[in-house]
Amino acid sequence: MLNSLKNSLESAVAWLDGQPAGRFNTFERVEPTLASANDEKEAETNLKIPVLIPESPLINFLSQLSLGQRLGIRNITLSEELGYHTEQRFPDAEALYKWLTPGKRITFGFEWPAEKKRVKWFRRSLEASDIEQAAEIVHDLDVIKQVTGRPQF
Repeated sequence: MLNSLKNSLESAVAWLDGQPAGRFNTFERVEPTLASANDEKEAETNLKIPVLIPESPLINFLSQLSLGQRLGIRNITLSEELGYHTEQRFPDAEALYKWLTPGKRITFGFEWPAEKKRVKWFRRSLEASDIEQAAEIVHDLDVIKQVTGRPQF
């Protein structure tokens, strides 16, 4: 009777500890483990986030110009002839270039203002004459005439 009481007590204690009782107590309980902070950082770096690269014939044209050449193109008005649904005016082509390209790569899901206004199927190459018609003043026109803004896709 004492042995049965002892076995019952051992079984109750083992049950409270979460382990199997009696002669089968050789099994170990496996506790769930939580991911560490390093595991989360590794998981974040392994995720492939969709990236958008700003692209249009106008962006390609302006990216081929130097900063001085972009500053020499004054009072430029964005229009459908340049591939955008807006009549917005910029003091120079550098300000326009910064508005068109807020960064080299933009994550998917963030539409910047220029992307919302871009004519998605505009695939005409832009020449210096197109920029000359959209701007009031164009310095170094003879150098800029050698540049062409082509669509990439």
